[in-house]
Amino acid sequence: MAGSDEVNSRPVENHDNVKIQLTGAELKALVDDAVTKRSLRNSDAEKRKREDDGSRRSDKKRKGSNDQKKGSESKKGDHQSSDKPWCKLLVVIIDNRSNDFYVRSCPRTRDAGKGKARRCSLRVASWNVGTLSSKLLEVIDALKRRRVQIACLQETRWKGQRADERNGYKLLYSGSDGAKNGVGFLVSIELHKNVIEVTRHNDRIMVLRLVLGEQVVTVVCAYAPQVGLGDQEKREFWDCLDVVVRAIPREEKVFIGGDFNGHIGKDSDGFELVHGGFGFGDRNDPGRDLLDFATAHGLGIINSFFKKRESHLITFSSGGRNTQIDYLLMRQEDRRMWMNCKVIPRKTAATQHHLLVADIALKVRLTEGERKTRPRTRWGNLKGEKLMMFRDKVNSMTSMQPGDDANRMWEDMATTITTVANETLWVTTGKTSGHKESWWWNEDVHTKIKDKQQSFRDLLRCTDKEERLRVWELYKKAKREAKKAVTEAKNTAYKQMYERLETKEGEHDMFKISKERERRRQDLGVVKFIKGKDGRVLAKAHDIKLRWQTYFHNFFNDGRAYQQDSSNPRTQGRQQNNCYCSRITHEEVRMALRKMGRGKAVGLDNIPIEVWKCLGEEGVRWLTLLFNRIFKTGKMQISGGVVS
Repeated sequence: MAGSDEVNSRPVENHDNVKIQLTGAELKALVDDAVTKRSLRNSDAEKRKREDDGSRRSDKKRKGSNDQKKGSESKKGDHQSSDKPWCKLLVVIIDNRSNDFYVRSCPRTRDAGKGKARRCSLRVASWNVGTLSSKLLEVIDALKRRRVQIACLQETRWKGQRADERNGYKLLYSGSDGAKNGVGFLVSIELHKNVIEVTRHNDRIMVLRLVLGEQVVTVVCAYAPQVGLGDQEKREFWDCLDVVVRAIPREEKVFIGGDFNGHIGKDSDGFELVHGGFGFGDRNDPGRDLLDFATAHGLGIINSFFKKRESHLITFSSGGRNTQIDYLLMRQEDRRMWMNCKVIPRKTAATQHHLLVADIALKVRLTEGERKTRPRTRWGNLKGEKLMMFRDKVNSMTSMQPGDDANRMWEDMATTITTVANETLWVTTGKTSGHKESWWWNEDVHTKIKDKQQSFRDLLRCTDKEERLRVWELYKKAKREAKKAVTEAKNTAYKQMYERLETKEGEHDMFKISKERERRRQDLGVVKFIKGKDGRVLAKAHDIKLRWQTYFHNFFNDGRAYQQDSSNPRTQGRQQNNCYCSRITHEEVRMALRKMGRGKAVGLDNIPIEVWKCLGEEGVRWLTLLFNRIFKTGKMQISGGVVS
C-alpha cells in the first residue's frame, strides 16, 4: 500500500483529515480486515459480559443511593459529551481517482438535521394518456388533484406543434402529420413563468428548460417505439435521445420521463447503479436497451429504487396482463433529491396506462410566493361625470411649484392620483372565481361527468362476464349523456357571447379575445432570464443586472468608457454631458401625449396614459416641470434604484 507507513506513523486524532493511496484490491483487503477485527472485539466483549454477569448482580444489590446518583451523573456527562458527534474525512485514492468517505464516530441520532432549512418538493409525472382528444380537461383535473406540477405526456395523437392554456396548466405538445404518437408537457401556470426554452425534436422527443430558484432544470419527454416496429426506427429514437442528453450541461439538473415500451425486470442483475432492485416482471431486450442507455449517461431509474406494492409498480394493464413500461430517470449524483416515486392506479382519464409520479426535493423555492389577490383600480370607469370629478380633485390637490427633488415630486403626484382614483373609480377585490377556460361549465355538466367516471370505475372492478356486459352498456350510456351535456352547455354559452360581441360595448371584448388566443399559442410568456456571453443561462439576479448593464453600455456608447470630470465634486459618479440642450417645452410634452395610444398596459406605477390625457393642460404643465427637473439633475430615484 503506497504511502501507508507515513500515514499510519501516528494515531489519528479527532477532526483529522487522512489521505491514503491504494488500489481497489487493497481497499477490499482493508475493509475485510476491519470487519474481522470488529467481530473479534464483539465476541470478546460478550465473553467478558457473561463472566461478569454474576458479580454485577451482587454489586447492584449493595449499591446505595450515592452510587446511583454518581452513576446518573456520569451517564449524563457521557450523553453531553457525545451530543455533538465528530467526523473524520478519509480521502482514498483508488486507481488514480479520489473518493471521499466521511466516517462518524457514533451513529446518527433521530433528531439530527432538524435545524436545517426546509426543502421544497417538486412533483413531476409521466403518463401515456392514449389520446388528448375530448379528455384534456379530465387529464388536467387528475393532475391537479394529485398536485402534479410538471407532467410528461405520451401518445397525445395531436397534429402540429403548438401550445395552449387550460384550467391552470400550460400545454406544450409536438405531433406528426398523422394522428399517431405525439409527446407534450403540462406545466402549472406558476412554473411556466420560469420556462426559458422549449425544443421539439420530433413526435417522440421533446425538451423543456426552466429555472427553479437559481438552478436550471432540463425535462425530457420521450416515447419509445413499440415492440412491433422496425429496428431502424428504434435506433433513430435512441440516437436522437443520446444526442439530447449529451447536449445538457453537467451543472444542470436532468429529469427524463417517458414510455419506453420495455421491461427492466424485478432485480438489478448487474445494473446496481441504475436499477434499484425493486422492479416488476421479467427483463426483455427493450428494457436492456434502457438500462444500457442509463448506464452510459450516469442515470438512475427512480421508480426502481423504492419498494412498493405491485399496484404501485404496474404502469400498464390490458386484458388481464400487467407490466411496467413507464419510467422516470435522473442523474445518479442527485439520488439525495429523490423523496418518493409510485404509480397511482385507477385513473379514469387513461384506459390502459397509469399515472407515475415522483417527488423531488429542492433547496430553493419554486415560485416567488406571489399574492393570490391583486386589487386593481377600475380605470375603465374613467369617463363621463367620473372623469370630470377625477380631474377636478387631482388638479386641486396638485402643486405646480417646481421642487428640488424630482423623486419627491413624482411620489407625491402618484400618491394623489392613486388615492383619488380609489375613491372615485373604485377598486376590484382581486379574487378570481372558477377557471376562465371552462367558463361554460355548469352543474348539469358536472353531474354527468361524475356519473361517467363512476361508471368507468365500476367497469374496471367488474370481473363477471355477463355483469361486465351490463356495466359496459351503462358506461356507454353515461358517456353519451355527458357528451351531450357538454355540447349543450357550450352552445348556450357561446350564443350569449356572440350576442354580446355584436353590440357596441362588445367591440373591445373582441380584440381582447383575439390577443388572449394569440398569447395562449406562444410557448414562452414573460422572459425573466437571459443568457451570458458564453451561452449559459443566467439565473442569479446580480448576473442578470450586470449583463444588462454591459449590453446598454456597449449599445449607447459604442464600447467606449464613461468620461467623468473628476475636478468637479458635484459631477463625480455621474456621466458628464457636454452637449448643448434646450429646455423641454409644453408643446413637446403635448405632442408626445397625443401620439401615445389608449388601452395600453400600465407600468410599475399602475397609472395609465388616460390619466395624463384627462388632466388636460394642468397635466402637461406638471409633466414639463418634472422632465426639466430630471434633465437638470441628471438622475431620478425609483423604487430604491437610481436612474441616471
